[in-house]
Amino acid sequence: MSRTKVQVLIAFLSVALLGSLAANFVGFRACKAFYTRLQVAKLDPLGLLAASNLERKVLSNEATESATLLFFGDSRARQWAAMAPPEGHHCINGGINDQTTEQIAERFKAQILTIHPEFLVIQMGINDLKAIPLLEARKERIVQRCKENIDRILRAALTQECDVILTTVFPLGQLPLSRRLVWSEDVASAIDEVNDYIQSLGAERVHIMDTKKVLAGDDGVIKRGYSRDFLHLNEGAYEALNVELMAMIEEIRLKS
Repeated sequence: MSRTKVQVLIAFLSVALLGSLAANFVGFRACKAFYTRLQVAKLDPLGLLAASNLERKVLSNEATESATLLFFGDSRARQWAAMAPPEGHHCINGGINDQTTEQIAERFKAQILTIHPEFLVIQMGINDLKAIPLLEARKERIVQRCKENIDRILRAALTQECDVILTTVFPLGQLPLSRRLVWSEDVASAIDEVNDYIQSLGAERVHIMDTKKVLAGDDGVIKRGYSRDFLHLNEGAYEALNVELMAMIEEIRLKS
């Protein structure tokens, strides 16, 4: 083998080794982050110990009847309140990352009954439904339990003197290569089923926001200009949602 070929082979193997080391490091970091979240969830399953904006305001008695909007739910609700709060409104952030509807329902009374917002904006559900590809045999139960928890939260919310704006589960973005081995089209159909249920819950003080009409293109996927990643939105998307939200609030106030 010529010296040039040996050098090329060595260079190739070096690059391959560095690539393998980098991939292993990224994989290790991802596993560590996942394991850390798992342990946090075990120690604080409802997220009540998290130093969120919601708890800081409650503990410092800042959460009063002057609160206009309380965003409640998972990371999508949290990012809405943190990333693009509607201008001119006093907002409280009640979202916690990675939470399922079960967790959100359980912490509702512990966190919300001391706050009296004018409007309660709820976004949740994706963390239940994204588990379906890994728990295929439990798909029907996951969807049913998601619906039951939405109903529990809604009934608890209606004990408050506020209007509830219940949003449909946000649509998904473009499926990345990294998720294809742990994903299924069943998630999209489950989102549609849960959203159909949410649409049926409209009532005198329950107002349904169809987020798909705001966020998705003709293919049902989040518009590229609105997507931060597969499951989450960017600031522009939340600003578009705010246009719809403010229109709903104005209409509700005119009718009251």
